[in-house]
Amino acid sequence: MKSIILCMGLWSISAFSQEITFYKEDITITFDHATLLVDGYYWFINHAQAEKTTEIYYPFGITSPHEQVDSVTVTNISQNYSPLLQNQSNKGVMFLLDLPAGDTTVYHITYRQTVLSDSARYILTSTQQWHQPLAHAEYKLILNEQTVLKDLSYSPDKTYHIGNQNIYYWKQDQFMPSRDIVFHFKNNP
Repeated sequence: MKSIILCMGLWSISAFSQEITFYKEDITITFDHATLLVDGYYWFINHAQAEKTTEIYYPFGITSPHEQVDSVTVTNISQNYSPLLQNQSNKGVMFLLDLPAGDTTVYHITYRQTVLSDSARYILTSTQQWHQPLAHAEYKLILNEQTVLKDLSYSPDKTYHIGNQNIYYWKQDQFMPSRDIVFHFKNNP
């Protein structure tokens, strides 16, 4: 039997359901002039002996009311299907998270966002609504050479220059984000 739990934040879940754990994410954020591409993998565990279906709200990091989000995809790669996206807006999207009994499920989420200001954001702080840190998290920010990074909310663990791209990399264990990934930039012609 499936149970449905209404959630109100990125990967947030009702306090009474500690049977489901959001424990890992691997995110690549690519920015090219005025387009932000987010490509993320999210791991969940169902500790219960019954299948669980949970409604998830996934917010976008829009920083200006004139920015747009499009090309949103959500794929349950463990079970090879795409859930129906509900209530999609520039603020976020809802979908059903299906978790087999006693198993791990991986979701792949991508979206494209126009950026019209001099900053962009990827929301991390909603992880706090799970009331436990991520066991493991990796983040990559990829900028083309023409984009000059002016400020970044987290200092990277490593920085790489490959081809015409600068790559900023973070790896965290037992990570409870206290702020979002925000970067300020200047595009050179």
